[in-house]
This record gives sequence, structure tokens and C-alpha cells, in this order.
Amino acid sequence: MITTTRKQKAGSAIFESSSGSFINRELSWLEFNSRVLQEAADRDLPLLERLKFIAIFSSNLDEFFMVRVAGLLHLLHNDSDRCDPAGYTPGEQLQAIVKKVSAMLKQQYSLLRQEILPALETQGIFLTGFDRLSSEDRSKMRKFFIRDILPALTPLAADPAQPFPRLNSGALELALRLHFPKSGKDVTAFVEVPEVLGRFFPVPDKKNGTEKIFITAEDLIAANINLLFPGGEVKAIQLFRITRDMDYVIAPEDDAEDLLHNLRDKLRQRSRRDPVRMEYSTNLHDRNLLDYLQKSLKLAPSLIFPVPGFMHLKQFFQLSFAVNRPDLQNKPMLPAEPDFFSRYPTIFDAIKAKKNILLAHPYQSFSPIIRMLEEAADDPEVLAIKQTLYRVSGNSPIIKALQKAAKNGKQVTVLVELKARFDESNNIAWAELLDHAGAHVVYGVPGLKVHSKTLLIVRKEAGKLCKYVHFGTGNYNDETAKLYTDLSLLSCSRALTDDAADLFNLLSGNSEPPEKWKQIAVSPFNLRQTMEHLIENEIKNGKNGRIIAK
Repeated sequence: MITTTRKQKAGSAIFESSSGSFINRELSWLEFNSRVLQEAADRDLPLLERLKFIAIFSSNLDEFFMVRVAGLLHLLHNDSDRCDPAGYTPGEQLQAIVKKVSAMLKQQYSLLRQEILPALETQGIFLTGFDRLSSEDRSKMRKFFIRDILPALTPLAADPAQPFPRLNSGALELALRLHFPKSGKDVTAFVEVPEVLGRFFPVPDKKNGTEKIFITAEDLIAANINLLFPGGEVKAIQLFRITRDMDYVIAPEDDAEDLLHNLRDKLRQRSRRDPVRMEYSTNLHDRNLLDYLQKSLKLAPSLIFPVPGFMHLKQFFQLSFAVNRPDLQNKPMLPAEPDFFSRYPTIFDAIKAKKNILLAHPYQSFSPIIRMLEEAADDPEVLAIKQTLYRVSGNSPIIKALQKAAKNGKQVTVLVELKARFDESNNIAWAELLDHAGAHVVYGVPGLKVHSKTLLIVRKEAGKLCKYVHFGTGNYNDETAKLYTDLSLLSCSRALTDDAADLFNLLSGNSEPPEKWKQIAVSPFNLRQTMEHLIENEIKNGKNGRIIAK
């Protein structure tokens, strides 16, 4: 836990409590990610599970720089010295972040290079360099490079006639200094390592061999890069990677159509946004190229991180799948499906019998929620389906059920939150698919981000309309529901279904909230007041309690 007891500058914050009561948001997040790294250090975990935590740590850190660090840099560029609730200015937060991140990276690479990769070698799994292969294997891999990689590479030159190229955020890049003896030209060029080709390539097996040897895409490309520049001599290579600012702001007054167009424009401009971090390899390294990159990218030295080995560790997920060694992974956990669902012909019958059903994922299956939607799509008694979507899977059964329901003539209304960070492109595509299927699609709410996970189904039963609701803490994503701990509440309670109906009227009709919600609290209307009321009740119950909240 990171706290500060420093006093805030006068007028710097609107909080009444002393700054010692607050933990800095960014440093708190880094502490969370350090706990992810602790999982990679756990020697009781199978090796490939430790490798996955190395990848998760890196993936998290990428998003942290793209959003959190980018936001602080915006404040710095606007000359803001406003303190956060914990008493830190933006500059002080960045200083503390760089110090903490540098220490965490040192620990991460120590774990990877000194523990995890050597341990994998004892299991016959090797990550090696092109120059360490036998001449026979080098010949095989060079042929593979010419056939399967070289056609996908695109060199980009940078010279007085060609400005510094737009490099993609997060991609591995090779910067090169080249000399062409015939013309006497010296050229600086860039080659992106295309992610679509994969990252780890197996070296063909020897006869009766049990070992698995892999070479990385960047090493294979660097070792054969001369084939991309006929007549040129490669004088120096620098492997690096930049992370760009993705902390864009959407105007709160945008209507649905403007929001869609604005998001599309901002997503198209991703390669033009300012860099907020550069990582560079200390293995494939050239000082002159590094100085050139720093000057061209206009990055502060504190935001440039040396990497002693493999970069873009998020992609090590691919290696854990490529080796196909179940003995080095956790045994798959199959979520249980509560047996009471099997006692009833439909999910609706099960909810009616129980009134309220609470499920704990991933220990209990997410499939009842999917079945509820699939049954509703086909059920002639179902009149309307209303749902909020924040993140869904790539081949989502949720989207398919909603499309089917709309085509079957149900009144389908879906709020697709276009502003879901890093899922904006996917959500635009899902929204358009649903729209084409005949669903009423709401593109978020101006000025707000809808995190609610709510599904409401209206069904005609014995001449009366009955409502069924699902409230969840997790996304309607059948894949992440197997990984993340979340709760689902299925209910036909009148108070809950009425609240859900009011919520959807508010979201789709831009109406005012009801004077009083029956059982739920909704931000930004009454959630804060509800929490304050509950806290006051706890204070009345005893003087020695403590509440820790995020």
C-alpha cells in the first residue's frame, strides 16, 4: 500500500480529508501489477503458467502507459501542477512511476532469464538465436524465411525526402543503417516485425529428437535482413518498440452518429498519436540509431527503457501454446453447472422456481446466461430483449443470439459501449452487425461510459407480461467468464426487473432517472448517496470499524 502524509498545495484538490487518507491511483495500479509479477515468481506454479504471468504483466503495463501515463503527460504539457488526492503533482507521479517500473522490469527479466527460460531448457524447450543454429538448420530456416516471411516485409526509408515514418504502436521494429556501395548512398530504414506471421517459429525436428527449438521472428528477420535490401550493406541494427498515447477524449456533447464518426477517426489516427514510451534491446543495439530514434520521437530520456533480452513479452502467450506441453500447465478447470437447471425445461422455468439465482464465475458456468438468450431468441412468447454490451468474445454466441432474436421479430435493443477501451473497433463492428440484423442499437450515452452488465427479457405468460433480468459484474464474454471471478444474478423479482426496465428507458430514451430506484443504485444518480448512507449506518453500529475502498 502506497500512501503519502504530505500536505496538498493550497487549492490543489477538492478533498476535505488530509492527503494521508488517499493512495495514489497510478502507484496503486503498479502495486496491483507487481502482484501479477509475484505469480510469475511462484515456483510452485507449472512453468508455462509462470510464463503466462510474465506475458500478463507486460500486457497490463502496455495499457498502463497508453492510458495512465499518457494522461499524466497531457497534464504536464498543459503545465498543470494540480495535486492528486494523495498530494502528488503530475511530474512527481511520473517520477515515481518510472522508478517503480524500472525496478519491476529488472525483476521481470531476472525471473525470465535466470529462472523460467533455463527451467524450460531442462524440459527440452529452447529459445535460441539464428547464429547458434547448426549450418544445416540455418539453411532450413533461411529457406523458410524466403518463402514465408520475406514477402510480408515492407521496408520504410527515412531521409530528407522521406519524413520519419509512422510506426505502429506496440509493434516490434528494426531500425537499420545501410550503405549502398554502388551509389555511395547511406540510408536509414525501418522494418516492422509483422504480428500476423506469429512470433515463435519451430526449428524443424531432428530424427528421433524430443527437443523443441524455437527462434523468434525478429531474430530470423534480422539475421536475413540483407535479402530485403539488394546491393546494400547493413552497418547497424537496433530493435525497439514504441507505445503511443491512446488516452483520447470524446466530446461529451457528441450524439450517437458523431460519436461513431469521431471514434473511427481517432482509431484511424492511432499511428499518428504521440509516443509515450520506447523500449530498446540491449542485444540488437546501436548507439547512433538510438540517439536518432530519441531525437525523432521527441521522448524524454526517462521514458526510454533498455530491455536486456526478448521484447514484447505479451506475445509469450504464443509460446505457451506452441510447445503443447499440458504437463507444464495447470489442469483445465471445468466450471460446474448447478444441477437445478437440469430439473427445468427452460432457464425461465428455473428462475421462476428459484426467483433469485446467484452464480459465481468461473467456478460455475456462464452457459446459463448464454442459454437464456438463445432460448429467448427462439421462444415465440418472448416479445423484447434489452441488453448492455461492453466487451464480448471474438466469436460471440451472445451476438449471434441477439442477431437471431432480431431476425425472428423480437424487439431487440442493445446498448453497445463504443468507448470500451481497446475494444472500440470490435464494438463498432458488433454494433453494425446488430443494426443490420434489425436490432435497435444505442451507441453509448453522451458524456458517460456505460459499464453496467444488464440483460432484460420480456415474455408473455398466461396472458400477462413477465420480466426476467440478469445483472452481472463481468462482461458478456463467454471466454473471459472462464478466467475472471465474477457474479451473476438471474431473477424475476418485480423490484429488480422494474429497476432494470427503468434503467434501459434511461439509457435508450435519454430520460430522467426515476424518483426512487427500488433495489439498485445507479451512478451517477444515486450510487454515491447510497454508499454514503450505508457507511453512515456502519458508523452508527460501532466506532471501531474500518472501511477500505477503491
